[in-house]
Amino acid sequence: MSLSGALLNAISGLSAAKRGTELTASNISNANTKGYGKKTTILMARLGSGGVDVLGVKRFQDAGLLSDRRLASAGLENSDAKQLFLKKILNLFGTADKNGSLSNPSLSISLQNVFTAARELAEKLNQMSQKVQAARETADQKITSQVKTLTSALNTVKDLNDRILKLKLNNKDTSTLEDQRQKQIDDISDIIPIREVPKKNGTVSLVSLGGTTLLATKPAEILFEPSVVITADMSRKNGLLSGLKINGTDIALNEKGPVRGGSLAAQFAIRDELAQAVQTELDAAARNLIKRFQSSSVDATLTAADPGLFTDAGAVLDPTKEVGLARQITINARVDPDNGGNLFRLRDGLMSKVPGTVGDTKTLKAMQDIMSEKQTLASGKFATQSHSLATLSTAILSSLGSDLMAEERQNEYRVSALTQLRELEKDGAVDTDEEAQKMLILEHNYKANARMIKTIDEMLQTILRI
Repeated sequence: MSLSGALLNAISGLSAAKRGTELTASNISNANTKGYGKKTTILMARLGSGGVDVLGVKRFQDAGLLSDRRLASAGLENSDAKQLFLKKILNLFGTADKNGSLSNPSLSISLQNVFTAARELAEKLNQMSQKVQAARETADQKITSQVKTLTSALNTVKDLNDRILKLKLNNKDTSTLEDQRQKQIDDISDIIPIREVPKKNGTVSLVSLGGTTLLATKPAEILFEPSVVITADMSRKNGLLSGLKINGTDIALNEKGPVRGGSLAAQFAIRDELAQAVQTELDAAARNLIKRFQSSSVDATLTAADPGLFTDAGAVLDPTKEVGLARQITINARVDPDNGGNLFRLRDGLMSKVPGTVGDTKTLKAMQDIMSEKQTLASGKFATQSHSLATLSTAILSSLGSDLMAEERQNEYRVSALTQLRELEKDGAVDTDEEAQKMLILEHNYKANARMIKTIDEMLQTILRI
């Protein structure tokens, strides 16, 4: 071999060692960086002349494991959101031994105590209904935010696809851009679970778990119209709340729909299903409460046209307008001193014009009895069942508690699954000990090639001096 050939071989070895050292250093420094894939040089021996060529950079990634981890992460995002909502709702209901709890509607034989307890019960229903709708508004806001994040991330992946394609056509390293793309796709998958479909040119397409294409040659157009205020009567079914459109098509938002799973589906479920189900139970409880005290068997002064102690915004109960009733239930103004009423009507009857006998507790006793009387419910989840006010509250609490326990079990499973998948990813990711050993080998190779170049240089200098 000639000295010039040996020199070229040594220079190629030096170049390969240099590139390998750069990648190894990058692997070590990014060992814990989200979306980073371990990289190594692709080397090939030169035919005939000897030496080595760096053909490119290989980025290690287990596509199957990555897909499973993304799905597990999306499932956990979905479960976390629902679990948090259910916990908040249970806290709103309170417990039977807690003052202000919906499940503790007690009365004592004292006009002021009766009035205060009744008002607190009505206000509790008002507040809970208001907070349930506030939870729906929060979910609506989160949907808006997630759609914006999703749109931005899809555009970023499209841009990275274009840049990767250009570099591939020019035989340039794309591994760093692939790291950036993986992080963006991870973020997308938490919102809508997706399958990543690789193409031969180095680009990828993204398809939702339900089969809707989110990115092909260009990103899908995802539209959602936010609502500033949400009331109990507003729903997606009656057109008062926005659904989701992808490329102009209305998307089904159920457990079998194109965007099922993930945080976006969870927020739609909270806004359109979970919160509405709670509102339905609150309205059913309010209806039953109004109906109980609207009876002439409780208050003999009432006629069919007169509202009882509890009213629908001051009026008698209209069974055809139950939605949102819990937000409207109020105490009859005729017993409310702050609204020109008098407490004596609690004892003597709501339609009484003048105070009766102080010791007459017949009406007050009837009020106590009607609260504990089991009645068949006309609406809600427990329709056709018989409950007193206390057992109805307990039944609602028990149902919500069961829902929360089921979600917590799902959550525990998903946390465990995601943890295991992340550990498996670590096994195939950067091993800093292995990379450190590789660095020592590369350093040795670099020094060897450097010594070769130095030796050849000395030999050439000697020849020139002859």
